[in-house]
Amino acid sequence: MDTPKAPTCPVCSVEMDEFTTALDRRYDTTPDDRFEVLKCEICGLERTLIGDADLDEFYPSTYTPHSHQSASQSGLQRVYGRFLSTIDQAVGFDDLSEFVNQIAESGTVLDVGCGSGELLADLDELGYDVTGCDVSSDAARVAADRGYDIDIGRLPDCSYPDDAFDVVCFEHSFEHVADPIGYRQEVHRILRPNGSVVIEVPNPASIAARVFGEYWCEREVPRHVFNWPPEALQSFFEAGGFRTDEIEHSGSPRALRNSLRYWLADRGIDTPRVDLLDPVLMWPTALTAIVNGGERYRVAFSATE
Repeated sequence: MDTPKAPTCPVCSVEMDEFTTALDRRYDTTPDDRFEVLKCEICGLERTLIGDADLDEFYPSTYTPHSHQSASQSGLQRVYGRFLSTIDQAVGFDDLSEFVNQIAESGTVLDVGCGSGELLADLDELGYDVTGCDVSSDAARVAADRGYDIDIGRLPDCSYPDDAFDVVCFEHSFEHVADPIGYRQEVHRILRPNGSVVIEVPNPASIAARVFGEYWCEREVPRHVFNWPPEALQSFFEAGGFRTDEIEHSGSPRALRNSLRYWLADRGIDTPRVDLLDPVLMWPTALTAIVNGGERYRVAFSATE
């Protein structure tokens, strides 16, 4: 019986190698199942294998991007959340809408994987003509209730016309895409000439990813089908008719804190107060962002063909 071939890297076109295994530690959708993670030895791209499972089953009703957090949280939770966000932003990114505004001061924007519409709201406030799409009908309903035009389904199935948008955004959604080549082709088709695609994703080449290994929270198996090192993402889009225009890196105290929580929990150590470490973690986080690209990065590409 022939051994099945390993999946091929969509950047380098070589078979990907065994790298690690990991649990769904964030939502615990499959408590006893470890997922195999492959890695390309050339570009460092990671891929999570989910077998014959339907990826949708790994998105529980509590999945954060699919709910309108300000509506579901208590006043104390919102205040505490803003406190953590303030620390994160001290060494991290401004809102992605500000980055988009640096790339294109006006125009039509599609947010792919729009969730409950947080980015749409920020862009709308800046005067953009916004549209969203998401595979989750629950998330789409929340965003639509906020007054936005939302399509339900995968980007290639939404049938947008050619040259429809000035900017296409993926805010922590491109790592969830199982067919990156198909999505890249579709983005190129629906962008207007010289239009831009803006992507923000975790950085699997970061120091924290190497230190924490399977406990690195930004790997988030099995929902993150691919985790893209910066150079791999740039090579991938440049091979598909795009030019890299801008790249920014960011630290994330939350990512370090949650990775530490996973590591401690696996050793039977209760961690109810790990959140209090955020003011301390902001300093090593800032350092890692400087010396190794940080936990997250965002890139703007423009269509060249």
